[in-house]
Amino acid sequence: MNTDIRLSVDFLQNIKVRKLKKMLGADGVLALIALWTYCAKNHPNGELGKFSPDVELIAEWDGEEGAFVEALKSLRFLDENEDGSLALHDWEENNPYTAYSQERSDAGRLAKLKQDNPKAAKYYM
Repeated sequence: MNTDIRLSVDFLQNIKVRKLKKMLGADGVLALIALWTYCAKNHPNGELGKFSPDVELIAEWDGEEGAFVEALKSLRFLDENEDGSLALHDWEENNPYTAYSQERSDAGRLAKLKQDNPKAAKYYM
């Protein structure tokens, strides 16, 4: 399970972040970070799936209902999938450390197994 996310030192200067702040104020930017941290822990692939209707609750958005999701979609922080579910835009590209955490964890377990029990490790290779 992820315990952190990677945030660029230029995050606050990003044009999309500046637009979000103009649209929703600083609370909108904080809600975006809250959404990202929740996803890092619970949906590291960036796909919200059945939790898509709860994005504003997940992000602790207390502003006008629907405004946060609409702003994120218009700024392309969120993408809407064909089935109507939501996903973090370019999550794997922008936050690969989080997106590939399961693969890193699996590789670490396999390396440990190779070290401790090479015979058993061959079964998984």
